[in-house]
Formats: sequence, structure tokens, C-alpha cells
Amino acid sequence: MISPVIVEDYNPAWPSDFEAIRAQLRPIISESALAIEHVGSTSVPGLAAKPVIDIDIVVKSPEDSRHVIMKLQSFGYKHLGNKGIVGREAFLAPAGARRQNLYVCLEGCVALRNHLLLRDHLRKDGQAREEYGGLKKQLAARHPDDVDRYCEAKTSFIMGILKQHGLGDEELRGIEEANKVVGGPIGEMSCAFDVKSIAIIGAGPSGLAAAKFLLAEKAFQKIEVFEQRSTVGGVWNYTPEDQTDVAFTVPSTDPHVPVDEPIWHEYAAQGDLSSGSSTPNGSRTTTDSSSSSPPNGVHDQKRSKEAHFISPMYERLETNIPKPLMRFSDTPFPEHLQLFPKHQDVEDYLVQYSRDVQHLIHFQTQVVSVRPALVGKWHITTSDLLSGQQTTTLYDAVIVASGHFAVPYVPAIPGLEDWNAAYPGAISHSKFYQRPENFRNQKVVVVGNGASGLDIGSQIAQYCRQPLLVSQKSESYMSPGKSAAKLELPPIRRFSTQDRAVEFEDGKVERDIDAVVFCTGYLYSLPFLESLEPPLITDGERVEQVYQHLFYIPRPTLSLLALPQRIIPFPVAEIQAAVVARVYANRIALPSVEEMRDWERRTIKENGEGPAFHMLNFPKDARYINELYDWAAEALLEEGLENDGRGKMGKRWGEWEFWARERFPAIRRAFVERGEERAKVTRLEEIGFDFEKWKEEERCNRLEEKRI
Repeated sequence: MISPVIVEDYNPAWPSDFEAIRAQLRPIISESALAIEHVGSTSVPGLAAKPVIDIDIVVKSPEDSRHVIMKLQSFGYKHLGNKGIVGREAFLAPAGARRQNLYVCLEGCVALRNHLLLRDHLRKDGQAREEYGGLKKQLAARHPDDVDRYCEAKTSFIMGILKQHGLGDEELRGIEEANKVVGGPIGEMSCAFDVKSIAIIGAGPSGLAAAKFLLAEKAFQKIEVFEQRSTVGGVWNYTPEDQTDVAFTVPSTDPHVPVDEPIWHEYAAQGDLSSGSSTPNGSRTTTDSSSSSPPNGVHDQKRSKEAHFISPMYERLETNIPKPLMRFSDTPFPEHLQLFPKHQDVEDYLVQYSRDVQHLIHFQTQVVSVRPALVGKWHITTSDLLSGQQTTTLYDAVIVASGHFAVPYVPAIPGLEDWNAAYPGAISHSKFYQRPENFRNQKVVVVGNGASGLDIGSQIAQYCRQPLLVSQKSESYMSPGKSAAKLELPPIRRFSTQDRAVEFEDGKVERDIDAVVFCTGYLYSLPFLESLEPPLITDGERVEQVYQHLFYIPRPTLSLLALPQRIIPFPVAEIQAAVVARVYANRIALPSVEEMRDWERRTIKENGEGPAFHMLNFPKDARYINELYDWAAEALLEEGLENDGRGKMGKRWGEWEFWARERFPAIRRAFVERGEERAKVTRLEEIGFDFEKWKEEERCNRLEEKRI
């Protein structure tokens, strides 16, 4: 675990602090404890140390250990388990208690033995004490925010002392391995997270899930959500009036761009809400008025303005995931909605989902910068978009939930820049697509065949000059198959301004092209974290320095939700939120820095360094959900939390979810084949996908195989 490292000169008050804690503990555990030992550097007079009192409660037997654990829990201590160290149980002190590391140790266990050997040696040997104190200060300056690296760097010095006391090579190797575990048995022990205030960036699906799970932990004093829009929902907000004649850079390959500038909409102060306008609490009101006035303090006496940001929603977008698979575990979609909901239905669903956390959200507030502060905290600068006033606030932890649909990716293809300059407006990106009628009777190339490329291409094909030209690297697993309305072509080799031509990699040249729509995805971009070192973003193909697509390894009080792609986003978001909330509440622990870096290295080796790093094609996405669920389920029980102290959980995927996830492209095709009648389809069974029937067929097939 990573936590701040502050080494101070010896404080003569430390022994008194220990005695005060011991006096509180003795009447609680006196029947079962052999001793209460002051260990660690604060127990050595004259030694520089982190100002944390390390205490070992020594017990005779495992039964005594269990008894002491129960007593400590009743007194407000949180049991953290043994953290991989046999014979030693770790505890988090009650809120408001003197900062301490408290352990219950079996008599003679390796952790206790080495704490005492090191303490007693340093108390006797002044030269070793002075040398060790100097080393600690040097290492604290070198690793100010990483207690794991700090402890690891001290290991050789400590091992030398222990070897002087007759420990053999085998035991020393065991101690060295144990010290790699968070809170190892030698030197100072790692501290648990001390997170009381958390900022969430974004009130889209992931940000809302994060707020809900943090709130459910009942462990944090301040949870604040910053949303630059005036409503919840993130990219699910539809902004058709803002997507007309948008100028953007072509090609688009640089993720290092400034934060988005708002598009302002003005409203008459005394008017009614215009059709479909969004208010700061996420509600929607429809009237026939041509002017509007957003309520809840977003307007002044004369005029009001509201900040909009372009989203990738388009007029006829329907989800590509069936609603029973897409949903959050605690909020079903309304039964009457079509099986693949329309974008406005998802937006309304997210408003409903947000009801419990809207009081935490600062609307029309843009995060300008997030900078590391001392002792593991973060300075966040926000801008009130209405007033322009900027505020910088200190938080213990930051959760980035702003998504990755802001910076379009358009590859640098030879001739593209000249082509775009010669024919302004002919090049576009799926982020700015609105409706297929805009391409009526035009000769169109759609580049890319992901979910958006397939859907947008199918829409445009009904209006453009046929066949629609589709440039793709390979056939998509979601493809509806061959169609006379489309001509599939390989990637584009070059653009030529002569004859408005496009040449493909197979040598085929198409001339008189009216429009090219790039459905090539987005770059990862985090403009408010540009100053972070080591950086999260280099080329924008992936987010770097992350563990489990979630925690920033050098300083994991920063977490980032919704980085994976090719996933079912809402279930992933809530199980990620469950893990993050438990980690910051100290109910589950992160592995060591080296283990987290090993995970990143293994993932690069398996998936690749580029965009594939975050690609979790089925069944990887399902396994990821279940791995995170199982991690969250290991959390220590906490009295007062839901689910009998286990806390708020997402859903572990079972047989139905695996079955539906594997088949959803086929389900989607069957749904689309219904044409306009698809609006009446609300259940999987209505288009031939019956899970119970499938299970029975599978059972019969297995019986038949056995008979054969």
C-alpha cells in the first residue's frame, strides 16, 4: 500500500503516548495478553521516526488471539487480518485515536521476534541508531509518498542487524519475502489509508456509481462530485443543437488538449423551460416556449446561461446492450421500455439512478487541475462556469469518472490534411454525427466497424448513394453480415484532392467522395492531470501506471473508473466503485507496489502496450467483473453497513449473464430485424432467446452424450 512518509526527529513525548495507549488497552485485554510492547522506531530514544506509535500485543495461543481480536473490535478497532504475515493480526485504530499501528502477535512469531530484536539492538548501539536515523531521513526525502519503497530500501540495513543476532540464511530469506507484504514484519509498518474527503470528477454513470458506493461505506466525512454539465448522465446527454458545423482538428492524434470550453445557451429569466432542456438536478421539462429559465439558482434576474458540452449521442441511437444486462444491480430499467433502450430512455434512467446522491453534486463546475499535495493528498482546482471563479481545495483521494469520449481519434493518413483543407466539412467523426438524412444522395465512406461504425453506417446506408463504402481492418463480431447496400473495403492508404479520391490498401480507388465519417474511437485524455509524474497519458492509446485498470500505482489515492473497453459499462462501473470504496475505507487492501507493477507488466505482455491494453473482449469482461466482486467480497465486516455488515455490492455474474453476454450481438441483430416493430419488443424471449429453454436443451444434450 502507498501512504505518505514523514520522518521526524525523535520526540520525547512518544514513550508517554505509548503509555497512554497501553493504559487504555490493558483493562480491555489484560486477561488474554502476555505483554503490550512498544516497538518500531518511536520506541528507540534518540532515533528519527515516522510519528506513529507501533504496538505489539503478545498472546500465548490462537485462542487468546481470537479473544483479544473480539475485545479490540468491541472497543472500536477495525480488524484488518494478517495481511499475509502468519501469527500477526493488524488493526486500524478508532477514529480520533492517536496515530498508531496495532498488532496482535503470537508469542515467538517471526514478526514479534524481529520487532524486539531490532528495537533492543538500536537501543544499545548508538552508532547503528545514528546511521539508521540518517538513512531513514534520506529515504523519506527520496520516497515521500511511497511507504512501500521506503520500507524496501531499508531492508538490507535491518537484515544486517538481524543477522548479527544469529538468524540463519533461511529465516532471513523468509523475513525478506515477508517484508514485501504490505505491513511487513521488520522496520516501520505501512499505514492504512487515511481518507476522509474524496472528490469525484464527473456525474456520468461511473461517477454516480462511485458516489453511491462511497456513501454506503459510511466512512467518509466529505464526498463531492464535480460535473461540468447542468445535469447528470455524462455522455448520455443529447446535444443536437451543439453538433452543427463543428470544427475539429484533422488528423486528431494528440491527447494533450486543454479542458473543453463550454457552449453557452441563454434563457429568459421569466420564461418556461424549452423542450427537453436539462435542469441542475437532472430533471427534464417539456413546454412549447421558445425561451427557458433553468431553476434552482442557475439564472440571474435578467438572463441565465447554461453550459453545454458536445456528447457523442445522436438522434436515433439505441443501445447495443439489452436492458437486463446493461442495468445497475439496484435499479432495473422500466419494463415497458424496448429491449434496447433509446438514448433518451437511458438518460432518464440515469436521472432516476442519481436520486440518492444528487445532493453531493456541484453542477456546472469544471475541474481545471488535479495536482499532488504533500502526504498523499491532492489539490483540486475547480471553476464555477457561471461566475468564472476558481477554487482550490485539498482532498485525501480523487476518483476520475469523466470517461474517455472527449477527444476524437482520426489517424494521420497521407493526404488527409490537404483533403480536409480542400473540402471543408467533408471529414467528420462519429462524435459529431446527428442523423442520416444529412448524407442523402451523397457518396460516403464510413471508417471503422465498432458499435458506432456499424450503427451509423447502417443508418447512412438508407439515404446515401449506394453502396455505402465501409473501410475496416477486419470484420466485426457484431456485424450483421453482407449487404448489397454496403461495400466492405480495407483500410485507407491515402487521400487525393484530385477528383476527391480515396485509395484503399488493396489498390482500389474511389472518386467523387462527398463525405468521410471516421468511427475510429477516442483518445484517452486527462487534461486536468497533465502535470502528474509519472504521467498517466503519453500517446493517448491507453492510461499508464494503473493497476486493475483502476488505481494509479505511484499514488493510489487517485483512481480512474471506466477505462476498459468492449465491456458492459454499468456493471463494471459499480463493481469498480465497490472496490475503490472498500480500499479507501480500509476494508480491503491493495497489494504491494511491485505486485501492482507486475500486474501491469503481465497485462502488457498479454494484451499489448497500445489500445488493446484496456480491451476486455468477452469473456475477459465477465471474468474481470467477478474478480473485482470477489475482491470486494473479502472486505472486513463493518457494523451498521447493509448486507449484514458486508456493505453495498454489485452483482457477481452467473450463468445467465455469461449466456446473455455471449449472445448479445445475435440478440441485437434479431432485434433490428424487426424493423419499426422492434419498439414493441421488451423481453429477450420475444425474439427467440429463452435462457430456461436453452438450459433444458443443454441438459438434454448432456444426457444424450452420456448415453452415446
